[in-house]
This record gives sequence, C-alpha cells and structure tokens, in this order.
Amino acid sequence: MQGGGGHISHWAGVPGDMKGVWEMPLETFIGEAAVINLKDLTPQPINHRLDYPGIEGWTVDLNDMAGSFNELWPREPALRGQQILPEHLDAISKGDIVLMTSPFTGLEQPWLSKSTCEWLVNDRQIKMLGLSASGILWQYHLKHAAPDNSPARRALLGANVPIAHPLVNIEKLTSDRVFYVGLPLRTAKAEASFIRALAFQEGGKR
Repeated sequence: MQGGGGHISHWAGVPGDMKGVWEMPLETFIGEAAVINLKDLTPQPINHRLDYPGIEGWTVDLNDMAGSFNELWPREPALRGQQILPEHLDAISKGDIVLMTSPFTGLEQPWLSKSTCEWLVNDRQIKMLGLSASGILWQYHLKHAAPDNSPARRALLGANVPIAHPLVNIEKLTSDRVFYVGLPLRTAKAEASFIRALAFQEGGKR
C-alpha cells in the first residue's frame, strides 16, 4: 500500500497537501468495492511503437534479432494493450474502492492514462485503487523529468487516493461488488505499508 508521503512528496509539481498512508482515515481502506476485470479489453494492433507507454520499460538485446528486438520494432503492426477509458469502468460507483485486473501480460496489458485516473478521482471520487500484480500497466514514464514522470501515480496519490499493489486473486472473484478490507500498519512517516487485503463477496469464501 502506497500513499503520497515519502520520496514522492519531494517530486516537483505535487500538491502540498498530499497525505501519507498514516494520515488517511481508516474508511479509505474499508468499504464497498467495484471489481473490474478487463478480460474483454483485448490487445489491438498499433503502427507506432511509442503509442504504447510501457515500451520504455522493455530492454532490447541487439544480439537477439528474433526475440525482443522484433517484439519492440516489428515489421508488421504489433498487438499492444488498449488505453483504459471511462467507458470501460461503468461499474464503478461514486465513493468506491476499485479492484482492477486483466489476464493480459507484458506489452498487451491495458494501461491507465492520466486522464482516466483524473476521471476516477474527480467523477467517481474513488477512495482507493487496488491493482493485480500484472494485468494493468500503470507504472510508466518513470524516468521522465518532473512533472511528466509517473502520470498515473501522480494523479492518484496527488489526490490522496492510495494504491494497493500487487494484489492477488482479484481474477477469482465472481461478483462485481465486494466488501474490501486492507488496513495499512499504523507507522508514522512510512512511505508504504504491508497489508493483508481481504474481499468478501456474497455467498463466497473470501
């Protein structure tokens, strides 16, 4: 679980009222949650490799022309993950916690843009975002100069929406609405905290 305290509070351009996890009310980490499994948001062909923001995180072995190089610079249009848009997130209600996943990996993961994160903050007013270990690309542009680095993280943490990552078993939930509990440790000035995340669904075992 990560909040806005710690090294992120020293980034240029972040709000001065950004909170650490130890400063957030307990209600932030407990409550009704929307389960978003983007299994139908299938990868689509793209013609320009930089149309997918996660490309910068992949290294290229120039000695392996049949492997990673061809994957990153294909001769034919390549399959890449789609941008996650508000229209894909209709199941989220105002004030929800959101648990998000997809079955896709690598360069085929759907990705969260700054604009969609801002929609989650301003329109849906979500309390927290929980993300699976893989399946959603949200950490990208990490090496860009501030304030253009980590746009998704900036949009969420800057609005005091903590991020729980990596969560497991989101894909095993059979209900699109669950009750979520994932309390951080009460440790002042800790940049992040371990949590035990639980999701309770009607008629389910967890």
